[in-house]
Parts: sequence; structure tokens; C-alpha cells
Amino acid sequence: MHRRDFLACASLAAAGLTNRPGNACAGPDGSDTLASSTKAEGAKADSKDDLTLYLFVHAMPRTEQLVEKYMAKWEELFIEQGPKDNNVLCLLSNSAKDMPALTALGKKYFGERCIVDPSDDSDATKVLIANDLTRTLSVRGNKADWIVYEIWTSNNARRWSEGLKRSLDRLGYAEQRKHMNMVSCGQQWNGCLTKYSMFMAKYLELKTPPDKRADLSPSAGWPIEAEFAERISMDRNVYLFLFRTADGRPMAQYVDGMRAIWEPVHSAHVELDATKVLSITSTPNLYLRPQGAADVTGNTFIADVGDGCHPAATTLISNAMAYGEFRDSLAKAKIVPRKASQTSLRPYENSVILGDAEGQGDNVGKSIPWL
Repeated sequence: MHRRDFLACASLAAAGLTNRPGNACAGPDGSDTLASSTKAEGAKADSKDDLTLYLFVHAMPRTEQLVEKYMAKWEELFIEQGPKDNNVLCLLSNSAKDMPALTALGKKYFGERCIVDPSDDSDATKVLIANDLTRTLSVRGNKADWIVYEIWTSNNARRWSEGLKRSLDRLGYAEQRKHMNMVSCGQQWNGCLTKYSMFMAKYLELKTPPDKRADLSPSAGWPIEAEFAERISMDRNVYLFLFRTADGRPMAQYVDGMRAIWEPVHSAHVELDATKVLSITSTPNLYLRPQGAADVTGNTFIADVGDGCHPAATTLISNAMAYGEFRDSLAKAKIVPRKASQTSLRPYENSVILGDAEGQGDNVGKSIPWL
């Protein structure tokens, strides 16, 4: 496989892999599969001691077919989880015309525990945002290591998180929210859903990354048409999501589950037979140019871990590997933080040294006519 083939943003239509939203979910049984988390064996006692936050991130689709399909899925979830006092629903609205219907559904089953578009613009929150930026500029490099889109996203996530904290406190969950769990879903699989649930989980000080539900997310697997298979927890709060494409091939994506803006983006280093894998690099926003680390050396792949805002995510598709072999290989990947670029002044190459340097004394700079 040539390097350009690995890195190219392939023509998905030509490969027969064009995404068609509305993926079915048929995850296998297992403690870490998304499909198993809606129907636990035996209902928990209705107690505020085990608080669960259901975060819907810009969830409403824009086609009638998908609206009908997912409203039915969401109502089933709300009927089951809404009556429990230890469950809270948070809706982050998008502009789809049917969004008010989802809001009404949430309020119907969760009542006052349905929180819609929380936000906080207090001076205390502004200080947190300033601190977030300062930490980011201090540790994530000063070249192309971060982009404005990430900073903007984190700013939103911090305001919403602080607003959500205050809403939970008013509902009497001030202590319980310190050790709550989060379940998240949304329309934009490698975009808003990923980035906001990732940042908000961190800013809400969760102990574990959110249970990101592919079965409740209309475009799970984007940018490829795919059916969810399972999810595997990796190192550094990264998830490996596994799918099957429309033509039955195994497909995988590494996704950041919980990370702050000042923490480095990740890549996954995995040993695979390069002749048996197709790689597609995508960005979370059509206006962003890819800025990733995707590469291949021999049979070592470096795949970008998607986070919804840094402009690179890698989708790996098997060309000749059975699901089990593909899954087991990718599950052994090493998750690696991307190093920040370093800028240093190197004497006699890209800098002028003024004063006594290496015994040169007054001779330094004399060959430069304007000194």
C-alpha cells in the first residue's frame, strides 16, 4: 500500500462506502457494548446516590424518516429511565425543526429533571475559560498543534458544563454530581457528539468517560455507512468502536472519550498487514483541512484518534481480514499522545546572539551591516 493511498481522503462513493445515516445497532452482549446499557438486568433503586446524566448533543435529525425512527428509540429510553429520581436528562438543542418535539418528550418523562441548554456566563466561568486557554497555550505547542475551532468548542463546553452544574445543584444533586455517570448520544457522530461529550465529561469532573451510545446516534460510524458491532475501552480514555460496512466488511474508529482542551490529542499505533486495510482520513467540519498524524511504516499504522474538533480522524476498513482478526489486532493498539512542537532559538542558524557568546565577545554580529 502506497503512503498516498493510506493518507488520501478517498472518494467514498467510488468505494461503495457513502454514508447513509440511520444505522441499525445490533451490538453483541458484553459489559462494554453500547447496546447492552439500556436494559440492565434488574432496575436500580430510585436513589440520588447513583446519578446518571443522559446528554443529548444536537441530536435531532433533519429527515422525516430518521426523526420517526429515533424519536421512537428515544421515547423508549425516556419511558424506562425518566421515572427514576437518580436520572437527569440534558438536551443541547440544534436547529432542526423537530427539536421542540424532543424537548417536549424529555419534559414529559423527566419533568424538572429535563435540563435544556444550560449555560453560565458568570465571572467565575470566564476565569475558568481563561485558565483553560492559558494551560493550552503553555503545553500544546505554538505552531499547528491546536486550532481556533478547538478553543471555540472548549469555550462552549465549559459554559455549558458550568451551567449544568448549577442546574444540578438547584435540583439537589450538588454532592451526587461529583460521582455521576454520563450517557451521551447525538446526530453528528465524529463532530458535536464526540467533542462536547468529551470536553463536558472532563469539565464536569467525571471519573470515567461517558457511555457514548452508537445505537441512539443517527449517524454512528460517519463518514461511512455502517452497522455498530461493539465498543472496546482502550488506554487514556480512548474507545475503539467497531462496525460492519454495508457490504459486510469490518470497520473501526478510535475515538477520544474524555479529554480537556489542554491535554494532547491522541494517535493509535497498531500492527496490521497494510495490504489488507483501507484507511480514510476525515475532518469533523467540511471547512477544516486535515491536520493529522496518519502514517504507515511497514505494517505499523498510525491512526488519528477522532475527538470531534481537531481536524483529523481515521477510519480503518478491512479488505481481507475476518472480523475477529481485525478486532483483535486493533484492540492491541498503543494509544500515544501527540507531542507538541518545540520552538527554540538555535545560534548561528535562525538567530542572532547579542553580547558575549562562546567567547566571541565584541565580534558577535559585526558581519551584519545594520547592527
